[in-house]
Amino acid sequence: AQTAGVGVGTLYRHFPERPDLILGIVDEIAQQVEALATKALADWEAGPQGAWAEFVRGCGALRTGAIATGSNAPTALAEKDLGPFMERRDRLMQVLTPVLDRARSHGLIEPTLTPQRFFIGLGAITRPLPEPASRVFPHEEMDAWLVEIYLRGLRPDDSQDHKQ
Repeated sequence: AQTAGVGVGTLYRHFPERPDLILGIVDEIAQQVEALATKALADWEAGPQGAWAEFVRGCGALRTGAIATGSNAPTALAEKDLGPFMERRDRLMQVLTPVLDRARSHGLIEPTLTPQRFFIGLGAITRPLPEPASRVFPHEEMDAWLVEIYLRGLRPDDSQDHKQ
């Protein structure tokens, strides 16, 4: 409620139960990722590398790892709520696919990168640091740094030394 700038009563009117809130958060993230994807695809011709980097940075700025950790989404959803959650997840993966396909066709990512792996990777690097590190290292600074490392790590590895 505090992050959204509304009172607790307003929050509960819109999201009477925890699963409603989690699905609302997933919907909001999906809308933001879709807007980022639309922009990236529109900007692609001006510069694929720049469009891809801005897309990844924008997705990283959503801090999905922190949101998932804070909402405790997997354990907060009952079996009956998993269906709608999985539908939303599948829609989100569909939104990611055209951007990943474009990045793959321009040699910006490994050929095997799936939407699921891309999003799980972002979630992993945007999780909050444990205490007391989270008080010592500002998440904004650390998140931006980790997203840049993640972006570099998604690039194809052309060296034969690292091939399996």
